[in-house]
Amino acid sequence: MLKAIIFDMDGVITDTVPHHFSAWKKMFNEEGVDFTRKYYDQKVNGIPRKEGVLNIMGKDLSEKRLKELMERKQKYYIDEVNSSPPKAFPGFVN
Repeated sequence: MLKAIIFDMDGVITDTVPHHFSAWKKMFNEEGVDFTRKYYDQKVNGIPRKEGVLNIMGKDLSEKRLKELMERKQKYYIDEVNSSPPKAFPGFVN
């Protein structure tokens, strides 16, 4: 008997990269960083939010500032997903 199914939708079943990139770009641009797709691909894509912020903003951020930036990025991501839900990759939806 099957009791649970665990799966990872974010980037596996649904294409969330455009949403993540847009959220990162908005947050970093507000901080004066000219955030490009190249930065996204090299420094934040596929890693935890904390590491992404530190990779761009530097390692000397206070915990309070780091938390604020991470939360702001996540808010922008949620706003993106709510306004334009991600599409499933081909083959996942019939």
